[in-house]
Amino acid sequence: MDRIPPNLASSGAIEIAEILKLISGGKILDIGTGDGGSLQFLIDFLKDYDTAVGIDNDKDELEKARVRFKDKPITLKVLNGEKLEYDDGTFNLVSMSFSMHHIQNLHNALSEMKRVLKNGGYFMIQEMFSGGNQTIAQKNDTAVHELGAEVDRMEGKYHREEYTKGEIVAILSQLGLKDLEIFETSRYVKCLKCGEKDDCEDPKHPSTIKSTLEDIDKGLEPIKERKEYSKFKERAEIIKQNIKTHGISSTSILFCIGKKAN
Repeated sequence: MDRIPPNLASSGAIEIAEILKLISGGKILDIGTGDGGSLQFLIDFLKDYDTAVGIDNDKDELEKARVRFKDKPITLKVLNGEKLEYDDGTFNLVSMSFSMHHIQNLHNALSEMKRVLKNGGYFMIQEMFSGGNQTIAQKNDTAVHELGAEVDRMEGKYHREEYTKGEIVAILSQLGLKDLEIFETSRYVKCLKCGEKDDCEDPKHPSTIKSTLEDIDKGLEPIKERKEYSKFKERAEIIKQNIKTHGISSTSILFCIGKKAN
């Protein structure tokens, strides 16, 4: 592994990567695959895998994943994670990354993930969380997310606010997994293999701030003709000013892994 900058080294990401490199994925199911970033994470950090299935409701995002994985043993399907079309015990590892807050019937989706997992198979969740002892730069990331979530809800999409750490732990504790372990990191594990990992050390890095400000403006475009736009624009400008002053860095993340009991 390349040199790891100090903040990333102390974030908790390395400890999670050390766990993943010992796991053979076998047949993988990834929920909320999107453009393929979450599946790429598994491919990059697991010891190995045989085949993988990635599902998502967004067919346009899955098309991007098809391009990414065109030469790999990966199947991509437009499918609702709340009702999976697979038999019990089909997969060796099931994973969901940063999608809990996008799923309206979360209990159904988690139950389905567990159902299609083999006994003794790995159940893996990554999810950002709000609250706790986070920096101002991290709170700015939460504010950006909440603004985008409200825009999505106005557009009829289910997109709730970030769960708290306690809420996530409570939800997963009810699944009856064995050997459940929960880790916290202030940086994405995938950052360990990113060529621009040094840039994220500085919450005020110019390129990060520039792209974030552009994303905020772009995120408001769907409601530009609505009467509520001016209020959202005003709120966005406050968030943008806070980012210019304090920077932005990723909200803290929980990495949760357990096994399906026999």
